[in-house]
Order: sequence, then C-alpha cells, then structure tokens
Amino acid sequence: MPTKLIKANDQIANLVTNKYTAAKNFQLPLYNNFIEYYKLYRSVRDNTRQHYAGRAKLFVPYIYQTIETIMPRLVGGKPKIESIPREMTDIESASVMTKLTDYQWDMMNMKKKVKDWVKQGLLYGVGFLKLTWKYEGETGYDGPCAEVCDVFDIFVDPDATTLSDAKYIIHRVERNIAELKANPKYKIPDELSADVQKDQYKVLRDAVQGLSKPNDKDSKCVEVFEYWGKYDINGDGIEKECLICVANRKYVIRLDENPYEHKRKPFISFVDTQMPNEFWAIGEVEPLKNLQYELNDIRNQRMDNVTLILNRMWKVNKNGDVDEADLVSQAGGIVHVGDNNALEVIQTPDVTASSYNEETLVKADMQQASGVTDYTKGSSAGGKGNSALANETATGIMLLQEAGNARFKFKLDNLEDSLKEFGEQLNALNQQFIKKPMVIRIVGEEGTQWKQVSPKEIKGQFDIMVEAGSTQPMSKSVRRAEARELLMTLIPIAQVAGINLRYLIKYLLKTYDLADSEEIFIQAIPTTVPGPEQAMAAMAGAQGAAFGGLGAATSNVPQQRMGGSEIPTGEEIQQSQTGAY
Repeated sequence: MPTKLIKANDQIANLVTNKYTAAKNFQLPLYNNFIEYYKLYRSVRDNTRQHYAGRAKLFVPYIYQTIETIMPRLVGGKPKIESIPREMTDIESASVMTKLTDYQWDMMNMKKKVKDWVKQGLLYGVGFLKLTWKYEGETGYDGPCAEVCDVFDIFVDPDATTLSDAKYIIHRVERNIAELKANPKYKIPDELSADVQKDQYKVLRDAVQGLSKPNDKDSKCVEVFEYWGKYDINGDGIEKECLICVANRKYVIRLDENPYEHKRKPFISFVDTQMPNEFWAIGEVEPLKNLQYELNDIRNQRMDNVTLILNRMWKVNKNGDVDEADLVSQAGGIVHVGDNNALEVIQTPDVTASSYNEETLVKADMQQASGVTDYTKGSSAGGKGNSALANETATGIMLLQEAGNARFKFKLDNLEDSLKEFGEQLNALNQQFIKKPMVIRIVGEEGTQWKQVSPKEIKGQFDIMVEAGSTQPMSKSVRRAEARELLMTLIPIAQVAGINLRYLIKYLLKTYDLADSEEIFIQAIPTTVPGPEQAMAAMAGAQGAAFGGLGAATSNVPQQRMGGSEIPTGEEIQQSQTGAY
C-alpha cells in the first residue's frame, strides 16, 4: 500500500477514534446512571446504601412493576404502518407497499424486537433500533434487517438534540474476521488480528447478577467502529454523509458514501420522555430512583422493628451470674438469674403503624411520577383504605384511570413517531434494493394469500401513517362492552340516518369469537328502526344484555323491509310511528 494512502488511512482512523472518545467521555455519567437503573429494575440491593449488620435486606420491586405495567400498553398489538400516496397515481402502489411492510415486519421478527426496543427506552430514556439491508448472495437472504442496539454500544455527537441533527453516530460492533474478508465491501489488511476490548460498563452490567464472561482465546472477532456521519470523502471541501469502518481502532477497512439513497443514518430512536434541546431523554427509572430507595428503607425498618420486638435485647448486670446462652426469645424459654435485679428487658416500641402511613405517601409520590396506579396494575393495593392514593370511589378510580391513560397515550404517541420513521426508512430501502419480483404472504380476514410484488409496483411518493393506538391491546371484554354501547347508542338515530344494524350486530358478534356470525341469523333483520320512543323503550330493557330489547325495537317494521339495505320511505316511517302497520 502506498505510503501516502497509509498516512491518509491513519488520519481517518484517528479521526473516528477521537470522535468515539469524545462521545464516550460525554456519555460516561449517563452510563453510570444506566448501571444503577439496571440494578433497580432487576431489584438488586445496593449494600452501600443499607449495610447494618443483622438487619433486613428486602427490596420492593416497585420500579419493575411500573415498567412491566407500561410495556403491554405500548406494544400489546401489531402496529398498522400504512403508506399514504402523495399523488393519485400512487394509490395502488401505496396499497402494495403497505402489504409489503406488513410481510417484512413478520419476516424480521419485529414483534420481539420492538419489545426489547421499547423496554430499553423505558429503562434508560432512549432505545436504539438499527435498520439496514442485508444481502447474502443469490441464494441467501436479500431483505431488510432490524437490530436492537445495546445502549452501551451507541456513541452520539455530544451536540446533537435528535438523531437527524447528529453530525455523527458511532456503532461499536464485533465482527468475525473471516466474514469481513468474505465481504467485498471491506478491504482487510493482512496484519489485522483478533482483538476485542471488553467494555467496562458491559462488565459491570454482568456483575450485577454475579456474572463474568470468560475470555475466548479462540475468538476470531475484531472490534469495529461504524462511523455514520459527515466527512469530506472526495477532498473537495464538501462534507457528505459517509460510512467509515475502523477495525481495532487503527485500520480503515471501509470508506464509502452512505450506501443508502435516503442518506439517513440507519438508526431509529424511541424516547420515553423527551427533554427540550437534549438528546438523552428521561426514562421511567430516573424519577423513581430515590423514592425506590426510600420505600426499601421503610419496608426494611418495619421488618427490623418487628424483629427486635420478637427477638428482644437484654440489659444484663455483668456481676449477676446470668448465662447469656439462655437469652434466646423462644416459647417457654427460661433464663436463670442469681439476682432478680441482674436482668432487664430492653423494650422496643412498636412504630410499624406510622411506617404504613409513610409507605402510602411514598407510593403515592411514585404513582404520581409515573402515572401507574394500583388500579392500572389491576390491584387495589390490598383492599379498601390501603390504596396508595386512598381513593376507591367509582369516580375516583375513573379519574385515576383517565389520568393514567393520558400518560400512556403520550408515550404511545412517541412510539408511533418512531414507527413512522421506521416506515419511511423501510420504504426507501425497498425502493432502492428490490430489483426483481418477489412473492409475499398476506394474512387477513379472508385467510392466507400470496401476491407477487414487482419493483414497479412499489415506486412512488408515500407518506407514512401509523394508526393511533394500533399497538395498544384491548381485552375482549372491553371490545365487547364498546360494541354493545355503540349498538345501543345508534339505535335511536338509525331511522333518521339509515344505519345498517346488521353490520353493527355482526361486529358485536365478532367479539364473542363466533366462527360464522351469519349463522346466528335465522331470519333477516332490519336495517332501520322506528321512532325514538320505541327505541328508548328497547334500550331500557337492554340493561346488562347484549341484544336485550332489540326485538321490541324492530317489531313494528314490515317484514318486506327486513334484511336489505333499502331505507323506508317517509310515508312508511310515518305509518310505522302511528301504528298503521
């Protein structure tokens, strides 16, 4: 290799390594906090905070409960990521792109990856997902690849406030030398040898559970810095988005412009609570951290108080001829004394009653900080009067649930923003790399179907829309209740609006998991109903039943009008209301 080129590569390697060092030094305080957050989520005691000999060592897993309550409310369902056409000529292409996205979501196992991505965001404030294109030759995989990045492997420009305005992002990865050599995009020098430096924070994270990974002497991996960011690659003074890969912090093995036509850095972040003008957001653990320590202290102090009452201490006269081996609290125990004044019990006051009040206050603070109440968790905190917020009236519970739902909706909105970015990048990758027809699977109400997609069919300009709440789970009972409420609400206005009640009833039947909802209809049912008086009478008799009163509401409709979508004429409606039928 020419000396000039070697010198240039050395300069580039130093540039990337220096930027890595700058970003890492900036993030070190964050990493220290992340280790603490991890320990709190895993409910691991910090003995430096309570190290009294012989005392209780309980940990109340409140932070764990909070995160595990929020998780299913954010990622309980498969998101609906739709491509919206910008031009009328792109309508059909947008529909095909939506089906392709849905298929690739399953192929990339995104259901599991999104859970890891979101949990990382809830723990640390920010979660990272990397979306690239993977090509394994003519007979191998050729498609998008999503990876949840370890937060300790991502190094962001310290001046960045978002991923889009970051001048660079460095992803530290381990790569097998043989795989790098087999990839024509990399230029591997002969002197490159296996060498991976252990990250101290990953070591600390393992140590939380008492784990220590052994050194693999047979490892064939090297440490690679993937630098995604601005660089003057052509030496013309114009910086462009580039991909620079540096192995073992000194060998430049790849130097290219960003290989993706969208020129975005291939990372998508999920943030829990965004701070203005700051990249690193607030997670669920940060505001609860000190309250968790306080809750642990209160619980342990109460346990210590009970322990000292049951296992009392003694005041002993050293000249009183008392055998200290007898000073054991046990049923029927005997203490031999030579002098009645030689032994005296040290009384420990019972302060557990006040500790319950303190615990309630701490939990109330934690619930107000997180928005996750006992009722959100499906618990009343042990019965009436023991709730952390001490409000168990129906109105109070409803207000708590509404407040919690508003908080969840805000977090869900953040996730949908991230999924929108995911959809935009995925569409761009598909349009760039799909060069030949492919067959995708479509799963819908009509069962499993197969469709061939050609590159021409996915061309166009699209916007991405993530259906609001599409990732939120909804229990069958909630869906059923909402369907009943919708049906009863629309009955009074069905006559005027010409509403098809058959459709609403079929929708309600679906919530009962019936295989074929059509089989329940032994005769045609009306599309409209008579006036409000009869409808209200029907509703009055429908309390607590799915179809109660429906027959009364429709009994005056002529048989020849049942089963179709035709709306009765004005004369027929008037005759119906006056009893002419």
